[in-house]
Amino acid sequence: MQGQDQIELKDLAPQDLAKMVWSCASSRVLEDTLIARISCSVWDSLPQFDAQCLSSTVWSFATLRRSDKPLLAAVASCSVPTVTQFSPRHISTTAWAYAKLRLRHVPLMKAISYTALAPGSLEDMLLNKFRPAEPANSVWACGTLEFLGRPALGAIASSAAPQMTRSSRRRPYRPQDLSNIAWAFARIRVLNSPLLDAVATASIHQIHDFGPQHLATTAWSFARLRLLQLPLFDALAESATRRRVEDFRTQHLANIVWACALLRYEHTQLMDCVSGWTVSKASEFAHMELSNTAWAFAALSFVDEHLLETVASAAGSKIDAMDAQAVAAMIDAGVKSEALEHFFDDALDGFLQALPDTADGWQSADSKLLATAAVADNFGVSGTSKVLQAWSLSAADSTFHRRAAEAAAWEMASDSRLLADASDGAWAFLEWEVGESPSSRQGSAVCVTGHSFAQPTESESWWAEESPIRAFQLAVRGNVQRAACAEFRLLARLAAELQQERQEGTSDAETRLQVRLFASKTPCLSCLAAMRQFQLLFPRTQFYFASERMA
Repeated sequence: MQGQDQIELKDLAPQDLAKMVWSCASSRVLEDTLIARISCSVWDSLPQFDAQCLSSTVWSFATLRRSDKPLLAAVASCSVPTVTQFSPRHISTTAWAYAKLRLRHVPLMKAISYTALAPGSLEDMLLNKFRPAEPANSVWACGTLEFLGRPALGAIASSAAPQMTRSSRRRPYRPQDLSNIAWAFARIRVLNSPLLDAVATASIHQIHDFGPQHLATTAWSFARLRLLQLPLFDALAESATRRRVEDFRTQHLANIVWACALLRYEHTQLMDCVSGWTVSKASEFAHMELSNTAWAFAALSFVDEHLLETVASAAGSKIDAMDAQAVAAMIDAGVKSEALEHFFDDALDGFLQALPDTADGWQSADSKLLATAAVADNFGVSGTSKVLQAWSLSAADSTFHRRAAEAAAWEMASDSRLLADASDGAWAFLEWEVGESPSSRQGSAVCVTGHSFAQPTESESWWAEESPIRAFQLAVRGNVQRAACAEFRLLARLAAELQQERQEGTSDAETRLQVRLFASKTPCLSCLAAMRQFQLLFPRTQFYFASERMA
C-alpha cells in the first residue's frame, strides 16, 4: 500500500474494508500507520457495516491485540441493534473478541444473551446450529468478562451437552473447547450438571489428546465448582502421570494438585509425581504457586519433608514478592522458614496497627482500609489465632463446635435453598445471651455465605437492617461483596438489634453479653474486622470464636 499502489481507504466499500483489516490480522501485519488509517476509515463506515463486517472487524483487532477502546465501543454500540441478524458464528466471534481484549461492554453482552433466548432462536435459528468451537468461545467470553448471563448460559449448555455426546468424528469438541467450557462455568460459578457431565464424558473419551493445559484447566474447573467426577479425575491423574516433568508449566502442577486437595481426591501416584516435579522446578514457581502446592499437600495429609524444605528454600528466595496470603498458607502447611515467619509477624503487626481502636473510628474509616492494611483474603489458622489473641477474643469449646454443626445440618436439611445458595460450602452459626440470669435472653442463628457476585435484595432481612458494623473491601478478590459473608451477616444483624435497644434504653447488653461464633471456613479479614467492631461497640461482650480448622 505504498506509492502508486496506495489505496484510498475512504473509498473502499464496508465489506472490502472489513476484508482488509481481516487480511492484516490473518497475516499478522502490525504496521502502526496502516492500522491507524484503517481504524479511521472503519469509524467513517460503521453505519454501513453489516453483521459479517462488525464481527470480522472486532475479531481482527483482537487477533492483532489492538485495544482501540473508543473504536471498539462504537462497534459494540452499532452491533447492539443489529445483533438479531448475527449468525451463531458472528455471536461467538464477537463475544470472543471483546473477551480477548478484556473489554466488558454490558449492553452488547446483554443483547447477545437476549437474542439467543428470543422465541424461535433457541432451537431453530441459533443454538442448535452452533459448531463445537462456537459455544466454547461464547461461554469462555462470559467467563473472562465475568458476565453472569444465566439464562443464555443455560440455553447454550442445553444445546452443547447433547452435541458433546453425539458429535461426529468429523467435528468433535476439541480438548480446548471442552476445557474452555468447563473453565467458563467455573469462573462465574454456574453449576450446570448436565453440561458438566457431558464435558466429563467427552473429556474421558479424548483424554489421550489432552495437553497439560487442558488437564490442569479441567481439574481446576471441576474443583472450583466442588464437583468431583471420579472417572474424570482418574483419567486426568493417569494421563498426567504418564507425562514428563518438562511437559508441565509450574501453574499446571499447582492447579492440578490444588484441585485434588479441594475435592479431597487422593491419587498416590499423582501426588508422588507432582512432589518430585515440584522439587525439580521449585525455583521456577511463583510465590502463590508455591503456597497453593504446599497447602494442597497439607490438606491431603501427604507428608513430604523434602518437598516442604524445598518450598521453604524457594519461598525464602522470593520473599520480596511475597504477600500475607501466600505466607499464611505456607506456614499453616508446615513450611518452616525464619524469613517467612519474620515476614508474617511484621504483616500481622502492620495490620493490627492500621486498624481503628474505637467504634467511631471504624465508622469513619476509608472503605479500602483493609485492602491497604494487608494483601490477603485471610490470615490462615495461625495468623487468625494471633489476631484474635491480640484482641483478647477467646476460643470456644468443643461442645459449641458440636452444637454449631448440628444446628447447620438441621437448618440445611429443612431448607435445601440454604445449601444451594452457599458459596464454597461456607456457613456460620451464632449463639448469644444477653442480660443476667434468670431474666437473660438467648438466641441463635445459622447463615450461609452467598455467591461472590450476589447483590443484596431489599426483601432479605439480613440486608435490610441498618447495622453499626461495616464490611470492607479486601486486596485479594476485591470484587467479592464482603457483606455477603455469613459471619458478617450474623454479627451485623445482632449488632443492629442491640444498638436499637440501646437507643431505646431497653438494652441489657451493658450488663452482660456473651457471643459465640462458629465459622466453617477461616474468616476473611473483613469478618475479623466485624468481630473487632462488635467488641468495641459492646465492650462488656464475652466473645468466643471457633472455626472448622481452628476447633
